[in-house]
Amino acid sequence: MSASPLGVSGSLLRGNQQSYLSRAQTLMPGHVVTSGAFPGGCGLDANLKIQTGDVVEMRIDKLGALVSKIG
Repeated sequence: MSASPLGVSGSLLRGNQQSYLSRAQTLMPGHVVTSGAFPGGCGLDANLKIQTGDVVEMRIDKLGALVSKIG
């Protein structure tokens, strides 16, 4: 198991992510916490990488979208 940039093992972040993050910031109802991708879901298997000019969108039904242009 490799250490994360925060110096915490991957299983801690997966298993107790909200608990760990709430040590430094108050998490409130409606906050969205995202991290990583499911196996085969991030595009690396197909050698897809984010490039300058790409648009990354995170959408939640009935809530809206967060759209970021890479640049």
